[in-house]
Amino acid sequence: MEYLEAGNLATYLHGTPPLSETDAKEVSYQILDGLCMMHENGFAHRDLKPHNILIKSHPPNGEWWMKLADFGITKRIEEGLGQYSTAKGTRRYIAPEVWGFVEQGSPYAADIRALGETVFEILAKKPSFRPRSLALHKSEQDFPATELHNTGVSQLGVGFVKSLMQPYPNDRSTAKAALADPWIATVPIEPIQKLQIAQNT
Repeated sequence: MEYLEAGNLATYLHGTPPLSETDAKEVSYQILDGLCMMHENGFAHRDLKPHNILIKSHPPNGEWWMKLADFGITKRIEEGLGQYSTAKGTRRYIAPEVWGFVEQGSPYAADIRALGETVFEILAKKPSFRPRSLALHKSEQDFPATELHNTGVSQLGVGFVKSLMQPYPNDRSTAKAALADPWIATVPIEPIQKLQIAQNT
């Protein structure tokens, strides 16, 4: 695994004040963009979480530059296949369908649920649900929007996270659809384009 001095997102979040919503959007965009690329090429990450998101650079010393890591249980999804047979990953990032609490859907949807939990933690600096309550998250009404509102997250931000964390997999946004979400669409693209160019040269 590539060594990055800035470490991973989990360590960064633990040692800093909450990110501004603008910074949270930029970080979320880059994670989502990487996930979208994986899904479009037929791969599910299956262990997406802040510990597996590396930081190459961050303000004030540079622009946000995130990289997905730890593809140890990544799986190529073949047409008609790819359902989960066992719960893999870290407990609070595992989707309800992987635990067997709801019916399974797209094999990529579990990554989207993990992304939702990650973005929730970026914004709220705490998990969305306690581990024992994960099985109870079976309806839209269970989503802890108040935790996000209490930290000043906009209604668009709350709606974005909620769209990723729907309990039923087929109700969640896809990675491609999430990139077009109004909250994410306000991310300034120019710095990200510069990073992509730098990464490819």
